[in-house]
Amino acid sequence: MAAVGLRAIAVACAIRAVIVAIRWAGVEVSKPLMTAIAFLLVASVLLFAAGVTYSGARARIASVRLWLQHRRDHRRLAPLWELLAEAYPDNVLSPASSAALDRWRARGVHRRYHRRIVECRDGLVDISPYLLDPGDDSVVLNIGSADLAARLRRASARIEKGVPAPRPAVPLAMSLGSDRESDVKQLIAVSDALRKAA
Repeated sequence: MAAVGLRAIAVACAIRAVIVAIRWAGVEVSKPLMTAIAFLLVASVLLFAAGVTYSGARARIASVRLWLQHRRDHRRLAPLWELLAEAYPDNVLSPASSAALDRWRARGVHRRYHRRIVECRDGLVDISPYLLDPGDDSVVLNIGSADLAARLRRASARIEKGVPAPRPAVPLAMSLGSDRESDVKQLIAVSDALRKAA
């Protein structure tokens, strides 16, 4: 768009230069032609400005969309995070800057979002020995979100009572894909199940 606008500006300016030379020679130029060239110049300037700002505006819209998604997901992870932070307060990372300033910064939402994911993952690793029922010798815990939410509540109650870890950490086969987004979707599903069960 910017290139087309710039070319149109060059064409309009070249035509105006010819018109100025013709008028300087004393020849009369019709008013509709002058109006058309003026309209072409204004339209090409607007097209050039739109082309220059388009990519920046798209990037800003995408950034705002990501910011809103991270803010929403951060809030949706709250039930899971609260349960795990209560069971293992040492897993809660300290903020990089003061919480009051971080709350209003654009990057603060992303930082809190990623920190919450790490804290949830660390908490799930720590609480995993309590998730299997007594007598269950499974190596990998591969269950749905609702069942995992119920097991997390029972495990949290055992930890509050001071029951020692019955076994080493158990791998959780939760992720549906190899990317971070699928992992976050699974964490959110467990958190939503905890919210519904409360």
